[in-house]
Amino acid sequence: IFILFGLTFTLYGLAVSLTDAYPKWLGWAGLVVGAAGSLLGLVQAYNGPSILVTIVLFPITATLLTAWMVAMGVLMWRKAGAAPYQSH
Repeated sequence: IFILFGLTFTLYGLAVSLTDAYPKWLGWAGLVVGAAGSLLGLVQAYNGPSILVTIVLFPITATLLTAWMVAMGVLMWRKAGAAPYQSH
């Protein structure tokens, strides 16, 4: 959880927030939710699974990260534009 849902999205959010290609607020949102994922991973690593973290907080964080990834995917797709199809 720490690496996949935490560190990955924290760094991805930081990269998005440091560029002018996408809205900075969206990058910061990814960074904050990624940091929450990191915190959840650390809590589970030290304390083991708990009902609060495993059943409540992790699904909320995973849902927010999924929504963030969908939003980033849509923005990237729109930014790329419709490239012409080339057949060989």
